[in-house]
Amino acid sequence: WQPPTASDDVGVTSLTSTHQPGDTFSFGTTTVTYTASDADGNIATASFNVTVMSLELWRLNAFGSEIFDESIAADDSNPDGDMWSNLAEYALGLDPQRWDGGAQVSLTLGVEDLEFHLYEIPARPDVVLTIESLRPPDAEWIGVASLAPNSDWEYNPSELQISSEPEGNPSEITITKAIQGSHGEFLRVSVNRLSQPLGSSPGRSSLADRPLGACRQSTNP
Repeated sequence: WQPPTASDDVGVTSLTSTHQPGDTFSFGTTTVTYTASDADGNIATASFNVTVMSLELWRLNAFGSEIFDESIAADDSNPDGDMWSNLAEYALGLDPQRWDGGAQVSLTLGVEDLEFHLYEIPARPDVVLTIESLRPPDAEWIGVASLAPNSDWEYNPSELQISSEPEGNPSEITITKAIQGSHGEFLRVSVNRLSQPLGSSPGRSSLADRPLGACRQSTNP
């Protein structure tokens, strides 16, 4: 954030704060307070809250007393019946109690490339996003890019390009992948937890049963 400024007729003698931009905050909500004083002893304050959301805090806020019902609140559960698991709803800033459809992903097909648009919450400290590719006749999904907490995207620049619009929450991420000469390719996004998920196997939860991507058939035989 941009620190506030203070001014008055007799001159500000002190401007202090409880926290500074770039500080590390614990899970939950922390109040940041700025205090200004002038030569006459007048004091003014300004405050705002910084909230760091963890998966378990999000789960409690979303499901309340149903938090221990694994059919509703587990990472892989889908209580609102859309394409997103709870873990995906958390990672992408969706509402697990409302059908969200495909609002967080979109695709643009070009002659030589595929643009995969993804909207994600930058401040998720306990999940990793992975972009995966499948090229028929291959039978396995291969990770081509990943985003860990407090890190930049990791990927091979010779295979794809990633750009993001950091303004706003969520931010828009564009993955551009060349597909010229390919007989077809799927892209999807998945989420990995950094700790043991509630009610599922360790380490991984897919966003959906179907791939979130598209297959572009080449004009080559």
